[in-house]
Amino acid sequence: MIINNTKKALGIYIHIPFCVRKCIYCDFSSYTDWNKSIEEQYFRALYREAELLADMIGEMSEVYAGSAIFPDTVFIGGGTPSAVDENYIAGLLNIIPAAEGAEITIEANPGTLTEKKLHLYRECGINRISIGVQSFNDSELSFLGRIHNGREAEAAVNMARNAGFDNINIDLIFGFPGHDMKSWQETLRKAVNLKPQHISFYSLQIEEGTRLYKMFRKEEIEQISDELNREMYHYAADFLSSAGLNRYEISNASLPKKECRHNLKYWDMSQYIGIGAGAHSFFREDRFFNPSGINDYIDFTDLNFYGINSNFFTGRKFFKNSFEDNVTDYIFTGMRRINGISIEDFNSRFAADFDEIYSRRIKKYMEDGFLEKSGGFLRFTEKGLDITNYILADMI
Repeated sequence: MIINNTKKALGIYIHIPFCVRKCIYCDFSSYTDWNKSIEEQYFRALYREAELLADMIGEMSEVYAGSAIFPDTVFIGGGTPSAVDENYIAGLLNIIPAAEGAEITIEANPGTLTEKKLHLYRECGINRISIGVQSFNDSELSFLGRIHNGREAEAAVNMARNAGFDNINIDLIFGFPGHDMKSWQETLRKAVNLKPQHISFYSLQIEEGTRLYKMFRKEEIEQISDELNREMYHYAADFLSSAGLNRYEISNASLPKKECRHNLKYWDMSQYIGIGAGAHSFFREDRFFNPSGINDYIDFTDLNFYGINSNFFTGRKFFKNSFEDNVTDYIFTGMRRINGISIEDFNSRFAADFDEIYSRRIKKYMEDGFLEKSGGFLRFTEKGLDITNYILADMI
């Protein structure tokens, strides 16, 4: 559903929590134990939340800060959105309001994509697809718990392009146990040869509660060295740059003007609203989130969204960030961008003097070549990108 846009942009995130199989490294809110009945109940609840969101946007467009608000990005993530009936996705996007020219993204697994799904995605307005390839090496994909192989991954990217997608992201993972530089170089070469507009390349983190974490604790696997991990990272950044895909965020590279506009909202603290199980929101300086369990989410919508006086905010718990929370979020997210944070924007947003607060804390990192100031921005150097978490924790 397209609405007229004027001034106040908003991002919408939609969570689809269903997966065919849970990868060994995944700690996201996702579930493999589901059937068509649960899928139908979930989307009934999701449709209701989407309807109330659309109503809220329509009502507030005339009064919010004297200007209309409009969603200029929609991101359908998971889980595996491509694992569910594509008609549910089409029905959902018929409810969600989106500005003309909005970036509308769907995450997809190569093992669940079909030509039929891809064509319907395009017909219902999806214009960007993020394909979770992770690797083109079959043994690595098997170890990670993926349901596709390398050949299917390449076929999925080509199939998406043939369906009319001209904004394709390929997700890759590096640095997992057993990974080596030769295999990583081959994966990067195959990814670039597919000519995507965007590539995300993430260093695998072993998160508590995952199967990978349990394997690590049992000493069934061991992590690669920090030196090899950083070598892989810098090789990828240089290789992608030579192919015209330039980093704009620590783990994301794209062709010019093909950055993920939705993710940029997270990194510059713009407003976004999440719907679905476990979805988080940051709206009007408030934060709120939905129950993460599928049944808990369905019960939540039944209890709060079906009454006579129900609206999008009924039954929600709001958490207003303190000044310190907002500053922390701004720095942690903003410094992920390769350009870093604008000192002028910081001072204006927080009515504070960045240099007065942080000059002593960052001086040593600037002298040692980990941070630099240029053009009114504070950013990490290439050297500093290897210890971002350490520096940010020290700053905060």
